[in-house]
Amino acid sequence: MNYEEKSQKLRNYLYAEDTDDFEMLLQQIYQDKTSDAVTCLIRSLEEKSDFLDEMYLILHTAESYPMKTYLHGLLMTLFEPVANRYWLEVLFLRVINNSQYFSELNNMLVSVQTEQLINLKNILEDMSIKNEDLQTKSIVLSNSIDELINNKG
Repeated sequence: MNYEEKSQKLRNYLYAEDTDDFEMLLQQIYQDKTSDAVTCLIRSLEEKSDFLDEMYLILHTAESYPMKTYLHGLLMTLFEPVANRYWLEVLFLRVINNSQYFSELNNMLVSVQTEQLINLKNILEDMSIKNEDLQTKSIVLSNSIDELINNKG
């Protein structure tokens, strides 16, 4: 079963209220310590889910990966249209509020493709509008993103 199928299966288990299978699959995905597994978990998050506790369980599982693996998986979600925008804002907010993760994210931006950079910049702009306390860090990342996009030109 590929990661897309696993992500869908996690959501299916939730709606079937099959918590044992949900937790078993979540553990199985977690055992694969790759950024693809992190991306799978993040893609499993649903914006309008009635299963908030389970969404946070998925979020915390993704965050428990090693920092670089987690951040790479998080950045990989920016390749596609953002279906779970709320959760991406939550995840990036948590990264921005952790100075070590924030610094590493800023360093990793060099290897990110333009499409991802643009999607991240849009998320950061939305976040800074909603939360004035984030404006300084969002501006730092946005400036880095602008410089990288111009250099890739």
